[in-house]
Amino acid sequence: WHGADIFSIQVVTSISRFNEGVEFQYITIPTRIVQEPLSGIEDKSVSSGGGGSIGAGFILSLLGLVALRRFKS
Repeated sequence: WHGADIFSIQVVTSISRFNEGVEFQYITIPTRIVQEPLSGIEDKSVSSGGGGSIGAGFILSLLGLVALRRFKS
C-alpha cells in the first residue's frame, strides 16, 4: 500500500516573542508522512567503513616507522 498524509499541526505558544496578538498565538508546522511497502530488493552495497585494503592501523604503523627513523638519526 502506498500513501501519503499531508497536514498541518498548529502549536499554541506561550513565549512572549511569538505571542504578540491573537492571530500570532499559533505556529503552523507543515507535516508530511509517506508510507510505502518493502521492496524486497536486497541491499548488496559495499561497506566503505573499513577504509578499503589499507586500514587505519597500517597507516599509523607506517607513520610510526617514519617517526622512528627520523628520531633515530
